[in-house]
Amino acid sequence: MYLPRKITAGFLALMMAVPSGAFRIAAEEAETPETPADAMAEEKASFLETLAADGYAEMGSYKVELIKDGIYHMDEGTKECPGGATIPDYVDRETGETKTGVM
Repeated sequence: MYLPRKITAGFLALMMAVPSGAFRIAAEEAETPETPADAMAEEKASFLETLAADGYAEMGSYKVELIKDGIYHMDEGTKECPGGATIPDYVDRETGETKTGVM
């Protein structure tokens, strides 16, 4: 039991004599995963860039069109779905027909 205590005391004495930070291990910088806030910031920047360049931009189910300097028209109709947000297909209870459409 005497030997391990002596080794531990010697190691502690060595650590105190060596400048702090000498025993730090240099780790490689890991890539930080993209957070939802980062993704939103990128999407916002892309949206604003497209809007500035073309006067028209879409984000999700919304579109924004430049009417004139500083005036925009915004609604739910996009080029893919001009009528607005779609509702899922459903079966009409009275007719039994499969219906689809916009809200």
